[in-house]
Amino acid sequence: MITDGGRMHIGSGTLLHRRCTLQAFGGEITIGDNSFIGEATIIVSALRISIGSDALIAENVSIRDQNHPLTSDNIPRRAKPTEAKEISIGRDVWISAGVIVTSGVTIGNGSVVGGGAVVTRNIPECSIATGVPARVRKNLG
Repeated sequence: MITDGGRMHIGSGTLLHRRCTLQAFGGEITIGDNSFIGEATIIVSALRISIGSDALIAENVSIRDQNHPLTSDNIPRRAKPTEAKEISIGRDVWISAGVIVTSGVTIGNGSVVGGGAVVTRNIPECSIATGVPARVRKNLG
């Protein structure tokens, strides 16, 4: 789904499994060539989400570049504009099942994110990250 001037580019040879949801609500989603997006994965952009070539994203992954503000005024959260920060996922990255990628993070080329992790900070190239929140456990380089 593309709305509010959003844009989407899906590279050659990329496979989107059934029940995937890609939504560009004024934002941009770019997926490189020969990537795989697993079943029931949701990618929602209000700013920019880029996924490199040869990425493997398993089922039930959530990637969202926006958040609701955490302020304590009298305005309901639903009525406030979201706050968006770009997400960059490098090439040859493997994101395992059930991972949540939050706004503003970069996952470096060649990295692996273990199942069920919540990515709240950057993951360097060629790293394995697991846990809630995700932490680098090993360097593959």
